[in-house]
Parts: sequence; structure tokens; C-alpha cells
Amino acid sequence: MDNTAFAQSVSWIRVLETKLLNDNELERMVLAKDARDAYKILNETDYSTHIGDIESVESFQEVINAGLKDTKELIARIVPYNWVFNILWLRYDFHNMKVLLKAKNSNKELE
Repeated sequence: MDNTAFAQSVSWIRVLETKLLNDNELERMVLAKDARDAYKILNETDYSTHIGDIESVESFQEVINAGLKDTKELIARIVPYNWVFNILWLRYDFHNMKVLLKAKNSNKELE
């Protein structure tokens, strides 16, 4: 495998890293007095592109999920070898399967 094939992908990832929620933004959200204030802080970040996608302030987890989905799709487009990308997500896939199985076995609602 040629390591130079990843040079462009690494550059993209470095740019994306600058758009992640930083410690200050996370702390402000945690210390917010309610969900509405935390939502306002989230609206000041790059996640604000998905703010219009949700119906209520309390649903801002959907904004974070939409941002994650966009990032995952971008990474899938820029990696030179798709199998590398798939390996990176296996941990999350196994976790999600475990959660679904536990929910099914305990007769809980699946989200």
C-alpha cells in the first residue's frame, strides 16, 4: 500500500478537525442553564447548517447526528481505500448491534 495515497485524505481530515466542537464550546454547552441555551451555542458552530432540520430545541442530538453523517459520507468519498474506512467504523457498528440486541431482548423501544 502506498502511503502517499493518503496525503490528500489527511489534508481534508486536518481541515475537518478545525470544525469540531472545541473544549470551550463543549463546556459552554454543558454549563448552559437549559437545552435552549445549549442549542444557541450549538447554532454558533459549524453544526448550524443542520439546525433547520429539527423541529424542537430538545432535538439537537439530531443536529449532531446529521453532522456525523455528513462527515462519514465525506470521509467515504476521500479515502483511497474503502476497506480502511470500513475498519475504522467497525467499533461503532459492533456497539450499535450490541445496543440493538440488548433492546430487543429487554423488549424496549428501538430508536
